Amino acid sequence: MLGSATWRSSFLFLSLFGLAVSQLGSSVGAQGIPTAMVPDRLDDPSYVARLLQHATLLCDSGQTRTLKELKLELDRGAVLEPTELCPASASELTVPQLYSVRCRSVLTIVRLYKCNKCQNWHMGNEATAFALNAQGVLATCRHVFELPDDGPMIAADQDGNVFPIKEVLATSASDDVAIIRIDPTVSRPVGAPGPEPVPLRAGAPVGTAIGIVSHPGNQHYIFTRGMIARRTIRAGGINGRDSGRSQVPATVLNVTAEFAVGSSGAPVLDDAGNAVGMVVSTMTVHAEGKREGEPQMVLRNCIGAEQIQRLLQPKASVTVGAGSNAHP
Repeated sequence: MLGSATWRSSFLFLSLFGLAVSQLGSSVGAQGIPTAMVPDRLDDPSYVARLLQHATLLCDSGQTRTLKELKLELDRGAVLEPTELCPASASELTVPQLYSVRCRSVLTIVRLYKCNKCQNWHMGNEATAFALNAQGVLATCRHVFELPDDGPMIAADQDGNVFPIKEVLATSASDDVAIIRIDPTVSRPVGAPGPEPVPLRAGAPVGTAIGIVSHPGNQHYIFTRGMIARRTIRAGGINGRDSGRSQVPATVLNVTAEFAVGSSGAPVLDDAGNAVGMVVSTMTVHAEGKREGEPQMVLRNCIGAEQIQRLLQPKASVTVGAGSNAHP
C-alpha cells in the first residue's frame, strides 16, 4: 500500500560555478571563436566556450544589463503595446524535424559573474527561454530574475551567439512567466537568421503528445518526449506561493516529458511545433508523509500557453497578478 504523499517543489534555474573560457576545450574558428554546433552533434564544452567568448565581448563593451537592473522591471503586469506573434501551425512535423526546428527557437539564459581569482567571466546561473517573434521578444520564467545574486544577464542561441537582455516587458507572479526582450542582432553573424519564433497554442487537451527542448543540468538542447497528463487550476499561483498577494489562480499542465534544473522557461511543444505551455517546476511525491520518505513520483509543472497569451495583451485589456514569489 502506498503511504501518504508529501510535496517538495523544485525550481529549475541551474547554478553553475567556475566555468571560465580558459578552462574549456573547444574547436576554434579563424577569429578565435569556437565553431558553431549542429543540433545532433552538440558538444557542451565547445558550446559554453563559444558562449563565454561572445559574452565577454558584450560585457566588456558595456552592452549588457545586470540582474539587479532587470529586477526593477518585474512589477510590469502586461505589455504596453500589442506583440506580433506567429499563427499556430496545423502541420505536424516528424520527431527529428521537431527537434531540429525548435533548437533554432530555444535559447539559454545565463547570469554571468567574475570571481576574485581571475579576470574571466564565468557562468553563474542558467535557464531556458524561447522566441515569440523575430523582434527579440522571448518567454521564460519570472523566478529566473528573482535570485539574490547580481551580474550581467544574456541569452544565447544554439550556436553560442549571445544577445543582451534589454528589458523585462511583462511578468506574472502567479503564473511564473516573464516576457523579455533581447537585441537579436548583436553578435549574430551578418546574414545569419535570428531565433525562430514559436507559435502559441492555447487549450491543448490531456493526452496531447508533447516534446520539450531545454538545458537540464548543464546539458544543452536535451529533447524529451511525453504527453499532457493533466490540466488543473492551482490557487495561489503555479507554485502555490502567491496566496494573499495576487489571488490569481494559475492554469497548470502536468506533463510526462522529463526536465530538471536548467529547464525553467522551456517551451512545451506539440507535434506541429506550437508551444502549448512552458516549463516551470517539479514536485516530488514522497511516501509515508515525510520528505525523508521514499521518492515515488515526480510531477512536472508547466504553465499553459493561454497564460502567456494573456501577458501579451496590452495593459488596458488585462489584469495580471503582481508581486514576487519566494523561491528557495
